[in-house]
Amino acid sequence: MYAGTAFFAFAVFVCLFVTAGAAMSGDYSGIKYTLAFALFFATIPLYGWSAAPKSNGSLRVEDSDEGSIVRDAWQPFAALLAMTFSMGLPFAFGAYDSLPHPYRWDGLGGTVFFGVVALVFWSYPIAAAAGRLRPGSITFTSDGVRQRGWSYESFLPWESIAGSTAAYNGYPSTLIIGYANAQWERTYTVGRFWRIDRLPPVPLVEVDHRRMRDDAVLLHEFVIRAVGETSVG
Repeated sequence: MYAGTAFFAFAVFVCLFVTAGAAMSGDYSGIKYTLAFALFFATIPLYGWSAAPKSNGSLRVEDSDEGSIVRDAWQPFAALLAMTFSMGLPFAFGAYDSLPHPYRWDGLGGTVFFGVVALVFWSYPIAAAAGRLRPGSITFTSDGVRQRGWSYESFLPWESIAGSTAAYNGYPSTLIIGYANAQWERTYTVGRFWRIDRLPPVPLVEVDHRRMRDDAVLLHEFVIRAVGETSVG
């Protein structure tokens, strides 16, 4: 993480250096591109640092009429939002700069191409604005465990839950495991393109500690206790 941060910080510096040089020479045509890439390079380590297991000593469980709620951190979601928006900027600028002059159509192909690519990247902010993508949460209800991921929703009733355990698959997580014949309800909230987090192939609720806002150890203990107490009850 430190090496990657240093690399992208250097990339931002290079972009700003080129921008300053172009401005001093009076060439303003490319400044918007170098600034867009500087913004993009800055968001990459920002996402990396925000999407990491927390050790902040905090556990914020919200009590509601539906049940006890633990939420994802908003920072990784916002960082990815900034990343996709900034990546679409150079292509949007390219589409604008390729606009054909009146009575000339030689730049139309470039406008269409760059415009389509910009829309591909900006489809993430658009889906977020529409509520199709959003920071998730896990709710422990009286009927079962309901999860809202970034791009999906799932529900496991208590009678279908076998137990919970710690797991590590390149990152720490807590698994709430369902029986093979569990009455598992699940659906994606977006099409195939922006399925950022995938539903597991078997009845399962995964607490991905990279995305949660609470201390990974405290949250793990809370989940194990909540599942165990309900199983005993």
